[in-house]
Amino acid sequence: MRLGGTFYSQGDGGIDQKLGGVDILARYRPGTWISGEAARSKGLGPDALTSFSGGFDFTQNRQGSTDSANAFRVDGAVNLAELGDAWRGRLTGYWQSRDKGFSGPGLITPNGEGLHQAGAAAVIPLGDRAELAVRVDERHALSQSADSEEAALRLKLTPQWGVSVGVRRDDRDTPAATARPLVANASPTLTRQGERTDAIVRLDFRPLKPGQAAPAPGAAVETLPGAAPAQARPGPTTGSVTEDAAGPAGSILPSALGASPGRVVPVSDPTLAAGVAAARIAGLEYQPWNAYGFVQDTLSRGGNRPENNRAGLGAGWQVNPRLRLGAEVSDGSGGVGGKVSGDYALDDRSTLYLSYARETEVPDQNYAGREGVLTAGGRMRLSDQLGIFAESRQASGEGPHSLTSGFGVDFAPAKAWTTGLRFDAGRLSDPLAGDLKRYAVSLNLGYKVRDLKAAAGLEFRDDRTTSLGTVAGTCSTGDLTAPGACTAQAGADKRQTLLLKSSVSYQVTLAWRLLGVLNLSRSTASQGAFYDGDYTEAVLGAAYRPIDNDRWNTLFKYTYFYNLPSSGQVDNATNRLLDFTQRSHVLNIDTIYDLRPWLSVGVKYGLRLGELKDTRVTGTWYSSRAQLLVLRGDLHFVREWDALVELRGLKVDEAQDLRTGVLVGVYRHLGDHAKIGVGYNFTDFSDDLTDFSYRSRGFYVNALTSF
Repeated sequence: MRLGGTFYSQGDGGIDQKLGGVDILARYRPGTWISGEAARSKGLGPDALTSFSGGFDFTQNRQGSTDSANAFRVDGAVNLAELGDAWRGRLTGYWQSRDKGFSGPGLITPNGEGLHQAGAAAVIPLGDRAELAVRVDERHALSQSADSEEAALRLKLTPQWGVSVGVRRDDRDTPAATARPLVANASPTLTRQGERTDAIVRLDFRPLKPGQAAPAPGAAVETLPGAAPAQARPGPTTGSVTEDAAGPAGSILPSALGASPGRVVPVSDPTLAAGVAAARIAGLEYQPWNAYGFVQDTLSRGGNRPENNRAGLGAGWQVNPRLRLGAEVSDGSGGVGGKVSGDYALDDRSTLYLSYARETEVPDQNYAGREGVLTAGGRMRLSDQLGIFAESRQASGEGPHSLTSGFGVDFAPAKAWTTGLRFDAGRLSDPLAGDLKRYAVSLNLGYKVRDLKAAAGLEFRDDRTTSLGTVAGTCSTGDLTAPGACTAQAGADKRQTLLLKSSVSYQVTLAWRLLGVLNLSRSTASQGAFYDGDYTEAVLGAAYRPIDNDRWNTLFKYTYFYNLPSSGQVDNATNRLLDFTQRSHVLNIDTIYDLRPWLSVGVKYGLRLGELKDTRVTGTWYSSRAQLLVLRGDLHFVREWDALVELRGLKVDEAQDLRTGVLVGVYRHLGDHAKIGVGYNFTDFSDDLTDFSYRSRGFYVNALTSF
């Protein structure tokens, strides 16, 4: 028996929020248990924001209610073998309900709608060479309801051959805007509704080693690792877009006390989806490879659901006990798909890798439930100068869907040079933000010889967003039960972005080092110049560390800074758009001297020659000059402890404003090259003269390393 509790509190000023809950687990055996949770939230809490474009625009999801709301969850599992020798198989089930307005980190549904989910699954052996797998799931919410049923029969025909046959039916209901308003589902992909039934047949082959005799009647079938609750679907359905409803939802609290007791850790073996059909017969020796093929067909569909026809081939190779390689390729209605599996370096020239995470709690802002993220790729060094790589990342489940792919080449034409070229293409689908198609190309260059080191990366992105959008603004604040509260309309935006990141350093002498940085972003939106976002940071610096006097360290730094914030960013204090542009020339001189082994003193002076424009697109530039002076003292008072005191002053000329204050801190050394500290800043300004926020007062944590 295990008991647990959680309490969470955050925020103030009308967005405060409290969340508490209790949970209990009763375990009979490792595979037989039942757990329950109850939680209650109160308060609005902060809005959740997501961005597909890297911060150029955001989608806001408001909770919509400050009232209290409850949530409950029950789930369990039964391993029938633990109940008696005559029983075999595994049963799992869950039920979860969240009231309208229930809120917690990662658990905010569109407009705070209520969400009810339930499901069950079973895998039952039928004799020694067959098993039946079934699963049912249902999800009901105002924005979309979905029900699904699956069944699969898996047979071990001979020691080498196995076959699986399965069928899956699901039904999605997205209310029409005129009958019941769309709470939020801006994605045309995720808004597809109607019934669809798919069938799949999969054939598995696992060859025997030469000279193996036929097994004795009734020989046991070995269990594949991790295959206890083998999935109800008998084979993979790889494609550009997956529409499968996810399995059991995760914890209703933001901090689950450990993983679900019945959770199965995925492994890199594609035969697991076939269960007993791909398993080995005990007592026989098999070749280290296997292969399979599958054909999937849509038997019926309704509404605007697309077909899900697909065919594919796959194979696996058990290289050694620590490594398994696999590959799969398929094609069908959703486009070409494929994957590779394995996470072990074959040698110093070639590597294949695969990572798959199926989370029981996903911090998205739509539906809290299981989501699978598959990252598959490979790298191969063709020669000392040339290497290639490919990677695909697929996410599907309760909420956003995505499939992105990247292909590239690394080329080192000479010992001092490294270059790389990469292409990316993919689609992201989110109920709130809509659909985004992205195409990107990037180039990387590196040069290193003796005292000179330089690196640069250039990327061009083309993003195209398609959204159903809304005409009226009452969808998130009005009466959600009133017919016609909002209507849907199609919308499309295009954004092109150029990104550059570069740096160079040069060791002039043993005492002097020079550095330079150039980072910039240029983004153009089809909606107009108001939605553009630009950024430039150019840095020239020098470090003076004389080798004949290791007590002295001095840094010089010049920064040119230009910032046109994206229209999606808002001021935390006013909650208004950042409708301004700034450009600044900033000079900093920072020096520190060790008076004693236990005492160091330092001074920092900063000068900003800046300008501000009070509108994003048009307007007049206004001068913004400022000076910063910091006096610093470091005290090494105990072997592993340091104390820091800074006297700070900031003078802003145009505002005729002078601010002064103190910053203090305490640090502890973690070995010879790192220390971490905590302190408090009694001033509201930062020592970064490009920061105009005046939000720096308060506690801080700082970590420092030296090389």
